[in-house]
Amino acid sequence: MNKNNRQSGVSLVEALIYIALMVVLSIGIVQGIFSLTGSYKNVRVYRSIESGAISAMDRITRDTRSAISINTSQTSYNVSQGSLSLNTVDTNGTSMIVRYYLATTTSQIMVEENGTLLGPITPSNISVDSLIFRSFATTTSSAIKIEMIMSNSTTTPVDFSMNFYGTAILRGTY
Repeated sequence: MNKNNRQSGVSLVEALIYIALMVVLSIGIVQGIFSLTGSYKNVRVYRSIESGAISAMDRITRDTRSAISINTSQTSYNVSQGSLSLNTVDTNGTSMIVRYYLATTTSQIMVEENGTLLGPITPSNISVDSLIFRSFATTTSSAIKIEMIMSNSTTTPVDFSMNFYGTAILRGTY
């Protein structure tokens, strides 16, 4: 017999071991992809809430800082569905009233100028759960503290709720 006549190749046991290793590696890769996809969705929802809150807070604080006074007859303090009405002037020097409030039907922060609805200042995929205005006054200045609780309103498996706070001092009061 010739000893050089050996057959080369992979035995059945070796093939099963290779297949098992490939299955384990494939499962690990698929789980990693699902984990990354879930993390991406979380980050996207988080960023959406945060950017909507920053935009709304900037608009409200900017208008509050430039306001002459607060229209107390149309302002609701210390309630979760608060409203803030500011006496201000436009670029032409004309007096106007700017009002921010939480619309209960859409869960968005709405803005009005002289009674005319301009629309929401928060994106439609964000739900504003609470909008609270608090008034602070000293002998020399007046300020408004703004508290917002926002969450995602889309039907994602991720449910975030975030709190945002801001304070604005009215111009001419300091």
